[in-house]
Amino acid sequence: MECKNLRNKIYKRPPSYMVEIQRTRDSKQGLETRRYRVDHFDILAVCLFNQTQKWDYVFIRSKDLERWQEHPEYLEKMQRVPMTIEGLWKKDLIEILNSFEG
Repeated sequence: MECKNLRNKIYKRPPSYMVEIQRTRDSKQGLETRRYRVDHFDILAVCLFNQTQKWDYVFIRSKDLERWQEHPEYLEKMQRVPMTIEGLWKKDLIEILNSFEG
């Protein structure tokens, strides 16, 4: 599981929160290495405090995050988090964990 904080900015269209998912430093391996591979972690946990002033988290499977178009095996740096948690995003970690069964 990877845990990130929401950014202070929001997307305007459609209105949604923003989370940045990348490493803090690049390595010297040629290809941009700040981005995470889709299989680097299974679940992204996002802390909502920066926007809500509450220590709540939402969760999504990494395979359901937006991919980098140039290299689809990597995740897009900036991800949208809906203001109303629905669809693939969950408020309950157990619900995400149960989705791995089967």
